[in-house]
Amino acid sequence: MDKLLIFLAWIVVFLGAVTHWSHFETNHEKYVSAIQVIGVGFAIIFIWLSYRRNLSFEKQVDTGQKQAETSERNLFNDRLSRAVEATGHKRQSVRSRGLELLHNLVNETPQDSEDRKLIIRILYAYLRDYHAR
Repeated sequence: MDKLLIFLAWIVVFLGAVTHWSHFETNHEKYVSAIQVIGVGFAIIFIWLSYRRNLSFEKQVDTGQKQAETSERNLFNDRLSRAVEATGHKRQSVRSRGLELLHNLVNETPQDSEDRKLIIRILYAYLRDYHAR
């Protein structure tokens, strides 16, 4: 596709130059015109290649952002599962550490996020189950 567009750009530039060659009286004017046509052709090609490179870079940035979000999400899920697991442990010190981890997670998450609501529901469930014993 890229090669076709470059080829078409050269054809358009060449046809534009050839149609104007009959108006020139000397060979010098024709050579100057040919050099200008070649310059315009290269400019078109370089602009197109720059555009393609920019698109490729944007795709890489998007991929990097998605990977970072996925990594952050996986870290949150890991921390949450460890904290929940610790709240169900037999020893009181481990349960206290689990509650502290949940508290830290609540403080680190945004105010209106679904993750924060989930952690608060887990804390309520822990308190409800703990007092039911």
